[in-house]
Amino acid sequence: MSKYNLPPEQLAKIEHTYTTGAGEYTQVQSKHGLTQQEWNDLPEYQQRQYYYEYGKPAGSPKDPENQLPRAHTPDGKWGVEAEKGYEVDPQELRTLASNMSSKFTAWESRLKKVSKISITKANLGNVEGSQHFEELAGQSRDGFGAYLNDITLAYKSVIEKLKLTADNYENAHGQTQKTVNSVNPGGNANFK
Repeated sequence: MSKYNLPPEQLAKIEHTYTTGAGEYTQVQSKHGLTQQEWNDLPEYQQRQYYYEYGKPAGSPKDPENQLPRAHTPDGKWGVEAEKGYEVDPQELRTLASNMSSKFTAWESRLKKVSKISITKANLGNVEGSQHFEELAGQSRDGFGAYLNDITLAYKSVIEKLKLTADNYENAHGQTQKTVNSVNPGGNANFK
């Protein structure tokens, strides 16, 4: 069995050209669509050629059929209420953001190299079908690049949110402290 397989709807689209006879009696024939048995009878090089020509393109990571389902829902109570004794250390949030940023910077350069890889027909020795592999490799590279960009954006957004959260906690603490310190402890309230 071949490693190149197409579903029946793709087999039905194939424009198959073949020759019959020999010598001066050779005739070029053309047929629209193949059955599974006709596909199985093709030599592997021709299956490979049709596979890359008529197979489904790689698509985008944002396509629903390319997205992975969530394996499980996180356990535990999810809410926004702070428990008693809940403390936030803005400096700890900034340290976490800094560590995440420095580790990601090292990985980001490596990941970007993958997005720049280019395979040409010449790299493949200009063999028959290499142009289709070149297209498939380009689609895969572009899809992977889009996926990496999405991951990069999400990761950097988390880092920025950690910094923003630290700033917001410090500002809120400072505003609360200022308000508490401005209260007149003498009992002479001014409710105007």
